[in-house]
Amino acid sequence: MDTQYTILSLFADGGPMMYVLVLCSLVALGVIIAKAWTLWVARR
Repeated sequence: MDTQYTILSLFADGGPMMYVLVLCSLVALGVIIAKAWTLWVARR
């Protein structure tokens, strides 16, 4: 049984909840980048 899953097939199998998870992940990444930028500027 060689079952290979691609990212897109896993995303499609996840249904509409996957869109919510991707959106939350992007928001979290934006917050992390903003906080890192603030700390970097404060140290300069």
